[in-house]
Formats: sequence, C-alpha cells, structure tokens
Amino acid sequence: MRKLILITIALVIFTLPAFGQEEELPIVVTASDHNWDGGDKIDLEWKIPLDILDIIKGVELIRQIKDGADFATIAEIHSTEPNSAEKGGDLGWFGRGSKEPLFEEAAFNANVGDIVGPVESQLGYHIIWVRDKRGEDDEEEVQASHILLKKVETFKIYRSNSTDEIDAIIKDEKSKAVKDAKEAVTKRLIENAEKEGVSKDDKGLLQRIRDERKSVADNASQDITDREGDIRAESEFKFLTVAGKNETTFTVEKLEGDIAYSFKILALDKDGNILLSGITDKSISPVAQSFDGSRFFLGIITLILCFSVVWFIQMARRGKPLKVRKIAGLEAVDEAVGRATEMGRSILFVPGIQDMNEIQTIAGLTVLSRVARTAANYDATLEVPTSRSLVMSAARETVQASYLSAGRPDAFNQDLIYYVTDEQFGYVAHLSGRMVREKPAACFYMGAFFAESLILAETGNSIGAIQVAGTAMPAQLPFFVAACDYTLIGEEFFAASAYLSGEPEQLGSLKGQDVGKVIVGVVMIIGITVATIGAITGSEAMMNMLQFIKSTVLG
Repeated sequence: MRKLILITIALVIFTLPAFGQEEELPIVVTASDHNWDGGDKIDLEWKIPLDILDIIKGVELIRQIKDGADFATIAEIHSTEPNSAEKGGDLGWFGRGSKEPLFEEAAFNANVGDIVGPVESQLGYHIIWVRDKRGEDDEEEVQASHILLKKVETFKIYRSNSTDEIDAIIKDEKSKAVKDAKEAVTKRLIENAEKEGVSKDDKGLLQRIRDERKSVADNASQDITDREGDIRAESEFKFLTVAGKNETTFTVEKLEGDIAYSFKILALDKDGNILLSGITDKSISPVAQSFDGSRFFLGIITLILCFSVVWFIQMARRGKPLKVRKIAGLEAVDEAVGRATEMGRSILFVPGIQDMNEIQTIAGLTVLSRVARTAANYDATLEVPTSRSLVMSAARETVQASYLSAGRPDAFNQDLIYYVTDEQFGYVAHLSGRMVREKPAACFYMGAFFAESLILAETGNSIGAIQVAGTAMPAQLPFFVAACDYTLIGEEFFAASAYLSGEPEQLGSLKGQDVGKVIVGVVMIIGITVATIGAITGSEAMMNMLQFIKSTVLG
C-alpha cells in the first residue's frame, strides 16, 4: 500500500504541470442496463482513485514540518478532526487494538520522533508524529499526534439531457427573457409618462408601448438565439441526486428507452468544492427486460398467497374442517327472522344505495340469499325496496332462488321486491315512512351507505326492531354500531358468502387470504421496527432497509 502511494505521488508530482492546478482528476464511471426491469432504469457504478489531492497536500505538510514548522500549529489549521485538532493533533497514549490496523502499523513501526504518512484509513489520510513509546511486546504503547486530511464527502450525480429537453430549456429561457423585457419596458414607459403628466390611456403612449414591447421582445429573442450554443453546453447535464461518501452505485429511474444517456459524477468535499469528476465513456439506452425485478418479492408473496388458497381449497374438498370464527351478525339471522314470525310482522331488507357495480351491493345480496331462505322456512314476509332497477332485478332472482331451494316456490312474491327511486333522500324518506307505519320486526342493512345510515338505524331503533347491519364504509360504521344490535364490519361483511355457504372453494379462499394478512402484518411489524430504530439511531443502513421494504417488498 505504501509503495502504491509513493508511486502515485511521484507520478502526480511529475505530471501535475501538464494538467494544471485547477484540473479535475477522473472518477471511473460505468453504466449498465438494470436487470429485470420495465426498460426505464440504468445502473451506475463509480470507482474513485486514491484521493491524490489529499496525498499531495499531506506530502507538502510533512515537508513543512520537517523544515521546522510546528506540528501542533499545522494540526490546528489543517486537521479535519475537531477533537484532536483543538489539542494540536494530540492522541495521547494508545495500545494495540485501539486504532485502525494501517494506522497502528505505521505508528508502532516508526521510531520516536518520526513523521510518517500519508497513511490511509476509513476517515481519511493521516500524518503521524510519534512522540514517545513505552512498554514492550503486547503491552507496548505509543504517544502520538496526527493530522487528518479530508476525503470525499458526497457525490453529485448527473444525467445528460435529451435534445428535446434542451430545446425545451431554450424555449423556456426565450419565453422568460421576452416576458421580462416586455414587463421592464412597459413599467419604464408608464413611470416616465406619469412623471410627464401623460395619461395612461393616451393613444400616443399606448402606441409607443406596443412598438417598444415588440422591439425589446425581438431583441431578447435574438439574444437567446445568439447564446443558444452556450445554453446547450450549460444544459448538457441534469442534476439527479446526491450520494453519500460510502456509496458507489446508484440506479437511475424514469428513463426513456429510445434515448441514449451519458452520466457524470462529481466528488465534493464537505465545503462543496469539486475534488474529482468523471463521465461515462459511452452513451447507453435502457432496454426492457422480460421480467421486472423490482416486483420480485411482491411476486413471491403473490405465489405464496395463491398456493395457500389452492392448498386450503383442496383440504376443504377432502373433508377436513376449516375453522372460521363465528360472526355474530350472521348467526343472528335465524333469531331475527324467528322474532318477525312470532310477532306476525314483516322483515325489511335494504341492499344499500349503490348499483350492481359496487362490490358491497353484491355482498349484501349474498346475505339476502340466506335471509330469504330462512324467511321461506319460517313462512315470514320479506320486503326488499331498492334504489336501483338492476339491484331490484338481481334481488328478485336471488330471493326466488332461495325460496326454490327451501321448497317454497309458491310463497315467493316478486311484488315485495320493488324499485323506489334513485334519489338518495327520496329513497330514505320512503323507507323511514314505511318503517314507522308498518313497524317491521327485523331490519337488515347490507351494502354501501352514506348519510342515510344514521336516519335508517335510528328509525329502526325507535320502532323496537332487531337490526343487523353490514358495510365497508368506514364513516358510516359508527352509526350502525351505535344504533344496531349487530354490525358486520368490513372483512366480516365480505366473508359472509363463504361463512354462509360452507362451499370448499369459498372457505379455502377465505383461509388463504388469512395467510396474506399474516404476511402483511409481519412485514408491517418489521417495517415499523426498522423505521423506529432508524429514527432513534439515525442509522443509514436501517433507513436503506426501510426504503427497500417500501419500494421492493411492498411493490
């Protein structure tokens, strides 16, 4: 390592006049197509050579110290480690195993009074002054001072602008220049007119403003045209992001497949000064891949979910019982219908106020099928007023099929399943009036509801009906919970079909979805834990893991 540094120093010292003091040294930048993507990503990788500028500076500082300069003073001025710089670079006494290996090797191998370096470590480059030694072998200690020279702190990443993007920049520059020129000349002429006592509506002034605006607009446009070459050169690259000093790779996203891109990397110190730079040696275009790797983990989760569904369906078909917890609202159907039969009153079923394209309406009709079959068995009267004509047709088919399966097709009366109106509160007014007049013994509200949920639930509560509600509308659930006897909340409502039918396919799907919920729950717990640890400790690794979970695992 030391030989490599000395060779590099020699080469730089001899070649330095050739590229001048202001010349930036190269970073090796390579670009490659991102594997398994949709054709809009390029992977960048860069390698930074030995930080030649710091090595040269270290050699110069060593020369100054050997020529008689005070080490402590040099350390206070040039060292980038605040704690030791304030003490003239003093590190005190230290034994083996307390410093980085390369630093220790240089310090323990040097004689007392030697100035050694530059020695590279993860922190930067060190100039070490061995001031004293004591002890022997494993108990040997060194008293030393050091000067730490800065290294690269951040990288700025740029990509080339396409011809269309540069044309758009020039167009915007020209539009802005023309606009600013027109506004400036208009303001100047109006201010001069006010000083001279000329009215703003003076025809001569207005004509002069028009002429001047046209003239300055032409001049501004021509100026941008004359500077077009310079603007194109300045707009060659577009800033993308800043990478940390320990990062050497970056994936550029949202690229277009028909454009060849170049990329540039700038290495900066902590003060924002450019130390090194590099540009890809050739342009590259992203290529669409057969598989999008960014969705790989999401695909794995999907496969696990699908396998779970198929597995549980097969288990159900083989007769193995699948445990599904009891849903009180669905268990109460027999109780509600039985109560209506005993009291000689009707059953009111409201399938929400949305059309058949709403999944909640379909879930509500599934529950209607069970209610209708129970009503047929108990010889109870079931009334289903709807606010959509398609829902009325579907409800009639559902109820008729239920009466048929119960062996009571003659008891089916399609007139009890009827259309009221599409108008929200007109429909609610009809339901409320009918509930107050006929006082049904049981009321079912199954579907999508809005403001009418509270009106219906309170009206049913006031007449003493047993009420069962089910919806996936979060804002309406509190009203149903407060006023109804039983409420199916979200997932319970959608699980009603599997719960009531007991069919293997539906039960297997229900249990398979539970596996998906477990996976999501575990990922959420891991994500929350990682985010909490990252926020408390400030760990960059934890925040990178969190970003990976959000963008890759969760898709």
